[in-house]
Amino acid sequence: MIARLRISNYALIREISLDFHPHFNIITGETGAGKSIILGALGLLQGKRSDSRSPGDKTRKSVVEATFNLDETSAAALSRIFENENLPFDGTECVIRREIAPSGRSRATVNGTPATLQALRDISAVLIDIHSQHKNLMLSDATFQLEVIDSLGDNRSLLDEYHAVYAQYRSALRTFADARDTIDATRNDADFMQYQLDKLDELNVLPGEDADLEKQREEIARALSDGRAIVEASTSLSSGDNSAVESVDKAIDALSRTDNTALSERLESVRIELADIADAIERQASGLRRDPASLDEIDDRLSEINAAMKRFKVDSTEGLIRIREGLTAKLAQLADADNVLAEYKAAAVKLKRRAVEIAAQLTARRTATAAELSEQLVRTAAPLGMSNLRAQIVITPGKLNADGADTVEWKLAFNKNQELSAAGTTASGGEISRVMLALKAIMAEKLHLPTIIFDEIDTGVSGEVAARMGMLMADASRRMQVIAITHLPQVAARGDAHMKVYKSDDETSTATHIAVLDRDGRRAELALMLSGDAADAAALATADSLLNK
Repeated sequence: MIARLRISNYALIREISLDFHPHFNIITGETGAGKSIILGALGLLQGKRSDSRSPGDKTRKSVVEATFNLDETSAAALSRIFENENLPFDGTECVIRREIAPSGRSRATVNGTPATLQALRDISAVLIDIHSQHKNLMLSDATFQLEVIDSLGDNRSLLDEYHAVYAQYRSALRTFADARDTIDATRNDADFMQYQLDKLDELNVLPGEDADLEKQREEIARALSDGRAIVEASTSLSSGDNSAVESVDKAIDALSRTDNTALSERLESVRIELADIADAIERQASGLRRDPASLDEIDDRLSEINAAMKRFKVDSTEGLIRIREGLTAKLAQLADADNVLAEYKAAAVKLKRRAVEIAAQLTARRTATAAELSEQLVRTAAPLGMSNLRAQIVITPGKLNADGADTVEWKLAFNKNQELSAAGTTASGGEISRVMLALKAIMAEKLHLPTIIFDEIDTGVSGEVAARMGMLMADASRRMQVIAITHLPQVAARGDAHMKVYKSDDETSTATHIAVLDRDGRRAELALMLSGDAADAAALATADSLLNK
């Protein structure tokens, strides 16, 4: 249950701190006084979204903090969550805190340790249930109706098992369908794919072959170029009538006819050196690779590879190899297609059979729970001025779906001469409020909810019915903590503790406050709710009568 709630700098609330009674707590106040602000603050502790509008004073952060005292049931339910979230837990107390910075950034802690918003949602779902006015509309929602049945029937573990098997079944169906579609497409394109594979087999490209060929081509081209230069140099030195060696020989012969022996000897030395260089160039030229035919072969191979890459829209030989392997695999799969499809189909059928078995168990349990809930609903709502209420909850099995194979329909009739019809289609707002209150009382007792908050669930009722609703909430509070926001004095008088929300103004701002009322304060508040005048003698007398009950 909620032991203490502290709210600081949230919307119109500057600072409040409340200690709640373990049983029946009443919150009253004029419309617009700020009761919804308190619920909004509690919503933050449930992991709901926040924004920069939360802080009233934009220079400070908002803080909402609640301390929950735990009983054995809630402690056992929470232990797994705390363990999974790696949060400290002593089994007796849980402190949830939420801080909202002026920028809108949020920070949450549980027992002083940072926690995710999902952790807050999981923890608060065990600790508190807030039923606001708009939730009355959920009575006609099929999803809500089925969730109620499953909660009261304790179907969570069976539902988890079904969800797992159903997900596997759907996955197996997709696998089968995808394989069938792929095989059908492969069969249609088999001839073309075989043609492509034959071409790639004929090409028989190797990984990185194009890069290797480009390197070889460059080496051969460079060798050919070097060879041409060396031949040209060799020709200039030693071949032909105008070669360098021939010219030096002529010069030596000419000088030999003179007395210039020194120059003749020097030219002889030059001739010997030139002849030696010419021989060296000739030897180097003879060792060069001069095979233009091999360059043509490389160019032809590169052209074939590049054409294949363009045709198959890849940019490497590795891409061609992957396509070749893919075509080989698809054609091989086609050869064994019937066996593959049979295996996939058998797996899906097996999972469907198991899903149908679990769904049948769910149907049986839901049917039994629905019959019991129909009786409980009539019995619980009867004291609320609904002695003619009839309820029938019908579970109809059909095709498998995400939550089993069932559709649920809640049918209600509020008068003797009225036919059963879908919940919410013919009921008044007050009737729906009373049915929801009865339903919440049943669920709270069955599910051992520690705390339930009713936000004006009594809207649309008055007089004796209002008194009976107050009695029902008071009775429920013997087994759990109940917090009721109400405008009805018949309900407010039943509380063990009574708090009033009100506004005050100063020169620059408006603020929301909450005060815990003593008996005199309660008398005045009830008189105000009865007559609009807190000092009215008749209203005060009625207030005393209500409180004395």
